[in-house]
Amino acid sequence: MSASPLLRDSDLTAENRSLRVELEVTPSDGCSCPLKEAAEASLNLEDVRKESSDERCESDLLVSDGDGDREVVNTVTSVGDDCFCPVFDDFDVLPRIEDVEDDAVLVSTYVSDRCDMKAVLEELREKADDVTVVRVSSVGDDEETEIFLADMTPKQRETVRKAVIGGYYDSPQEMTLEDLADEFGVTKSAVSQRLKRAESKIVVETVGEKVDAGA
Repeated sequence: MSASPLLRDSDLTAENRSLRVELEVTPSDGCSCPLKEAAEASLNLEDVRKESSDERCESDLLVSDGDGDREVVNTVTSVGDDCFCPVFDDFDVLPRIEDVEDDAVLVSTYVSDRCDMKAVLEELREKADDVTVVRVSSVGDDEETEIFLADMTPKQRETVRKAVIGGYYDSPQEMTLEDLADEFGVTKSAVSQRLKRAESKIVVETVGEKVDAGA
């Protein structure tokens, strides 16, 4: 755990969480989450307040319909094996529900580093039908560097996801290009090209924004 430099003189126990992660989570069919029901009902979710324990989840949902009618819906549900929210509690990270769309829930949270992000993602993917990393933001002293993964094709995004989880980008490397190719049943050349295109989009997105800002 790295201490926060801004609170080093404080009596508070503080941890520096340098990554902001936005995730698109599709709850499993067996999940009775009210957020899933709001998404399926095509309601506009304006605000969410949630409190959960090992067995109980209570939510206040501020929703509106297409006619502009608004109301706060209070729900109390049992926490089941398919619920994904307890995963955040397990890793002591705080989720913020940003939106619901179609059958997916957009969630953001802060983590300490890429290892923490990897662990959270692995656990979430055991609970939910699908988890997509939409954006990763590195929060520094003076700026925030953002990487948008939503602009990739599904194959590129999945390849990058497998590469990160498998340790392809670790030092020392835990997954080789050949291992990654075997995961998808394609040649090393094919998976290499897919990674290069995805990495190119990440570089253009991050460096391009800085160039535009400095122009």
